[in-house]
Amino acid sequence: KGEGIVIAPHVAGHLLGGTVWKITKDGEDVVYAVDYNHRKE
Repeated sequence: KGEGIVIAPHVAGHLLGGTVWKITKDGEDVVYAVDYNHRKE
């Protein structure tokens, strides 16, 4: 069922251990961010 799915972690950058997940399948991307920081740092 999970064939062709790529799940890649990316550093969120605002919280120790914070991660943003990029999920890709068939050229389509979904970004999953539990705690997203909209402010510039």
